[in-house]
Amino acid sequence: MPKSMQTILSLGLLALLLILAYLCLLNLAGLPALIINLLPLLPYLLLLVTGGLAYHFNQSRIFYLALAFIAIQLITDGYLFQQYSLDSAQIGLIYSLIAILVPLNLFVYSFLKERGILSLWGFLKLFFIILQFLGAAWIVSSGQPGILNLIYAPILPWYFPLPPGMAQLSLLVFGLVITAFLIKLWFNNAFFTTTAIGVLLSLGLSFYFQEWPLAAPIFMSSAGLLMIICILQNTHSMAYLDELTEIPGRRALREEMMKLSGAYTVAMVDIDFFKKFNDTYGHDVGDDVLRMVASKLKRVTGGGKAFRYGGEEFAIVFARKKLADVLPHLEKLRETIAHSEFVIRGKDRPKKKPAKPKSTQPVKKVSVTVSIGAAEKNRPLEKAEEVLKEADKALYRAKKKGRNCVCK
Repeated sequence: MPKSMQTILSLGLLALLLILAYLCLLNLAGLPALIINLLPLLPYLLLLVTGGLAYHFNQSRIFYLALAFIAIQLITDGYLFQQYSLDSAQIGLIYSLIAILVPLNLFVYSFLKERGILSLWGFLKLFFIILQFLGAAWIVSSGQPGILNLIYAPILPWYFPLPPGMAQLSLLVFGLVITAFLIKLWFNNAFFTTTAIGVLLSLGLSFYFQEWPLAAPIFMSSAGLLMIICILQNTHSMAYLDELTEIPGRRALREEMMKLSGAYTVAMVDIDFFKKFNDTYGHDVGDDVLRMVASKLKRVTGGGKAFRYGGEEFAIVFARKKLADVLPHLEKLRETIAHSEFVIRGKDRPKKKPAKPKSTQPVKKVSVTVSIGAAEKNRPLEKAEEVLKEADKALYRAKKKGRNCVCK
């Protein structure tokens, strides 16, 4: 599926969930009394489940985000307001600070790598979350005029209805961060980015409708549900996608072949002289070659689905396709890869482009070729494993024939 279509689909599902949450808010009167009584507990349940799953699968960003949202839900439930007898201005300031800090934290989190929960990096995340809560508490309790003037500065030229006491700065930060996430999502359809957009919108809606009964539990439950979906998506990706090439791996191939029925064709693809290429140019360049070849395989015509089989070997499954129909598409794929030039980067090349580039050196370009073997299901070959083995034999024949060719 093209990246643009994946992005549109992700945003569509996100919008659907938020619309359902809004419809639930509008139709509270039609819900059974038992469900209405349980709604205030739902966000805590979902966020605790989120935290448990994130801990189990070692997803620190979601884990600490869930902890932060549990704290936010405790605050928005009103227990804090009643205990400390806060006035409406202080309550509005609390909402404004949350609406400023959460988007900024999510934006920073989107660039952080997973480095564990019970690790130095994990504890640093927790430390900064606690530090921000303490800083926000000090701002609310001290009421420093300079800080309040900065937060409540009239920076937006147009009028936008905000909840009582909410600062325009919070709306500006919300808008800028969501816009940045949308741009980031277009170039890299990461699960966390989509989740971050949904979580921010859920938080914003819970604040915007804060005067409505049960608005906060409903939209915070949506945020918890989005985090759970993100964990499941990440876990599925780790289990079924090859990390280097970002195409489905061997486990996904095995399950795909178990689903096949009727006519189908399997092709095995091997990068020619890959070991020699690795020895000559290094493993980093070899990894780049694997990514390049995988990107071409992903765009194979004829309805094929590419998988990384292992090492420099790939498999392509053509469901409901005869071998004769598939061969032209495999030949086209072979030619596309053979004609794709690959730039060899120098070992001393800096990771970032220098302000004053050095004198230009000749750019070294190389190309790689692939050998392809294909087989189809027929009467002697009834089982998927047998078809795969026959395709592997055809691949061996392609290598014996001189490589850079397609054999059946």
